[in-house]
Amino acid sequence: MLNQFQVNVPSGKSLTFAQARIESQKVASALARLGFKKGDVMFFVTYEFVDIYLIQLEAWMLGGSV
Repeated sequence: MLNQFQVNVPSGKSLTFAQARIESQKVASALARLGFKKGDVMFFVTYEFVDIYLIQLEAWMLGGSV
């Protein structure tokens, strides 16, 4: 359990640090292709606890804020 980045106990969804890195890079790349760039602000709504941190990482990787 030490290699877990996030675990949402009610839903059972979990993410390791390695998975978080890979998924963040994939989605950050897609956001960049859609035009998200440094200085942009992202607003999102999710009930999935694990996704909150992934989305924040992706925006931060591109120099944006959440």
